[in-house]
Amino acid sequence: MPDVDRRALALLDNLHEAPGNPQARMRFLEALRDAISPDAVTIFTSSAHETRPGMVAGSGLGVRQFHLGDFLRHSVRHPSADLLPTGAVHELGPRLFEQSILYRELLAPEGILPGPGLVVVNERTERHVQAATLVLPRKRGWVPTAQDRALLERLAPHMALAYRLDVRLTERRHDMEALLTAFDHLALGVVLLTPSGRVSYVNRSAGESLDLAPGFSDPAAPAGGEAGDPRTLAWRRLVGADRDWSRRAFVLTRPGDGRSLQLMAAPFGWNDHGGVLGRRFARAVFIGDPKRRTGDPIGVLNEIYGLTPGETRLTLLLLSDCSLEEAARLLGISRSTVRSVLKRIFEKTGTNRQSELVRTLLTGFAQVRPGDRKDDPRPPDRLRAGTRR
Repeated sequence: MPDVDRRALALLDNLHEAPGNPQARMRFLEALRDAISPDAVTIFTSSAHETRPGMVAGSGLGVRQFHLGDFLRHSVRHPSADLLPTGAVHELGPRLFEQSILYRELLAPEGILPGPGLVVVNERTERHVQAATLVLPRKRGWVPTAQDRALLERLAPHMALAYRLDVRLTERRHDMEALLTAFDHLALGVVLLTPSGRVSYVNRSAGESLDLAPGFSDPAAPAGGEAGDPRTLAWRRLVGADRDWSRRAFVLTRPGDGRSLQLMAAPFGWNDHGGVLGRRFARAVFIGDPKRRTGDPIGVLNEIYGLTPGETRLTLLLLSDCSLEEAARLLGISRSTVRSVLKRIFEKTGTNRQSELVRTLLTGFAQVRPGDRKDDPRPPDRLRAGTRR
C-alpha cells in the first residue's frame, strides 16, 4: 500500500469521530498537522449560518477554537463552483488570501503566513465557499509538497461528508434544545418512560412536583439496586414498581404534604420499526398539580388582558375559589367595589360570568411557565471567545 494511503487511513479514524464532536474535530486537525509538518498549521473555518455561528478551529494556532462571526465573508472573490467544487483541493495564493477577513482579523495577528498553502472545500454555494480546511505555513520556507496535496485529495471527499454530518447533528441538537426548553416552560409535568417503566426524561415541573431531578436519564444505567438511575428509583417509589399502565389516568398522593397529583399516561404507539426510539420512549405521563396553575399570573394577565394590579388580585382570588364576599374581605374593600372591579374584568376579558372567566383563564396560558431571567438566548461566553493552548 502506498505511504500516502496508509497516512490517509490513519487520519480517517480521527475524522469519523469528528461530526458533532468539537474535541474530535480538534484531534483530527492535530493529527493532520502531524502528518504534514510541524512547520504548518491546519485550520477549519466555516461561515455563519442561520442555525449555527461562524467558527474557526486550528492546530498550530495559539487560538484553538473560536465561535465568532462570518470569517468567510466575501472580501475576496471565490472561484466558481466549476473551478472549485466541494471536495476539491486547491492551491492557496498568498496575495489573494491575505486580503481576506479571516487572515487579516485572526490569522495574521497569530503570526500565520498567508501562503503558499492548500485549501479543501468542505461546503459551498454556487458563488461562495461556506466551509473550508486550510493548510498554511507557520514558518517561512515551508511549502506543501506533492505528497501533502495527494494526502488531502484522498481525505477531501470524507472531509466534505463529515462536515455535512456535523451540520445535521448540530441542527438536530439545536432542535432538541429548543423542544426541551419548551417542555420546561410547561406548568404541566411531563415524564417519559421506557416499556419497562424506567424514566427516560423528566421536565422541570414534573421534577418539582415529584422531587425528581429534571433532564434525561442515562440509558446505560442499571435498572435497579443502589446503583440504579436515581430518577427511576424515585419514580418507582412514588408510583410503584408494578404499576399497571393499561389504566391511563389515576391520582397519587404526594409524599410530604399529602396533596393529590393527577396523572395521565399516553402511549406513543410506535410501529414495529420504532427500534431504539421505542425502547427509550414508550409513553408519556402528564402530571397535573393543583397548586401549579401558572408561573407568573400577574404578568400574564397584565400582558394579555391589560388587567391592573387590583383587577389581577381579584381575578386570582376568584381562580382560588373565593366568593365575592371572601375576596372583598381579603382585599379590604366593599362588596360594591368588588362588583365594579369584576365588571371591568369581564369587559377586558370578553366574559360575562365568573364561571366563564375562570374557564377562560384556566384554559389559556395557565399551563405556561414564564421565562426565567437566567434564560438568555445569547450564546454563553465560552462560545464567543477563543480557548488558548
